[in-house]
Amino acid sequence: MFVLTGCLDDPPDPKQIFGFRDATDSDLSAEVEEAIDVANAALELDGRFVLRPMWRPGRPQQALQQVPVYLLRRPNAAIDAGTATPDMLRAFRAELARTVSLSGFGNCAETDPCAAAMYAGTQMGRAATEVYNGSTAMDAAAAEINCRCVMLIEDNLRQFKLIFGPSDQYGQAFAPLSGYVAWLALHEAGHLNRTFRLVPGAPWAELYRRTQSGLAERQQEEMRADAYAASLLGRACFAQVPQRLHAIAAQACYGLTMQAAQLWLYEAFDKTDGGLRRHYLNDGRTHPNVLMRLLAANVVMMDGRGKSAELLTKFLEKREVVAQRLPKSPNL
Repeated sequence: MFVLTGCLDDPPDPKQIFGFRDATDSDLSAEVEEAIDVANAALELDGRFVLRPMWRPGRPQQALQQVPVYLLRRPNAAIDAGTATPDMLRAFRAELARTVSLSGFGNCAETDPCAAAMYAGTQMGRAATEVYNGSTAMDAAAAEINCRCVMLIEDNLRQFKLIFGPSDQYGQAFAPLSGYVAWLALHEAGHLNRTFRLVPGAPWAELYRRTQSGLAERQQEEMRADAYAASLLGRACFAQVPQRLHAIAAQACYGLTMQAAQLWLYEAFDKTDGGLRRHYLNDGRTHPNVLMRLLAANVVMMDGRGKSAELLTKFLEKREVVAQRLPKSPNL
């Protein structure tokens, strides 16, 4: 998904510019519409924006800034090396089932080189991270068409559902697709709200500031938009708001937490230098480290409650260890 900055009275059609096709006939459309309803319910707390699915009939709400949403399909989308498949997921589950503590590695920490001998790596960690990279890869190019809108790309959403959806333990979607889409839509609305500034709660203010260390301006903007989305979800789920809003937003709040948990699980089975770099460092990406973003967003959403601050603290500590051991990442 991409945010397109700028504003025109008659915004250009991204399908024509990028060659995408309409995907409103997708079997994912019901979940996407549910996500938009969730995001719009949370956006009521800000009172500035409303997401407008371009395939739905009806008149726009004139009092709010309209954010057009498109559900699109790439023509002849190719399967690349980073794309997950059902076979990859089955292989990962088999590896997970047979994993045991090996003798001789009792004193081997996760960030030590010896860990790579235990967990030589799976393809699932890279594929999971690429879901998020795919949702942001064309930000710069999309901005050139000067239109404030959201583009949801069908194959990227399908990858998320394949990778993050299954859960043998709970018998339901581990991280629901609707929660992922709602989170991304709120993130993009955060880019449009240029006046939003996060004021961290006192107990976790310094912890959150550590996530900003060394980030470029573009990366700080991504964290700002994350914080906007997380703060709205936190208010919708945990503040004194109408019970209707609690009920609507609950799955999106749950999904945000589960995304971080599932991404950590996949990455836990790759302790190679490449896996550790992807798991903990920015590694030259235009956006901050994916897991750090999700953990930091959880701290904002939870206002530091529960284990949210503890998990982010542990991540940042290991991140510093990895940065010292591996060649320095240019954007750490």
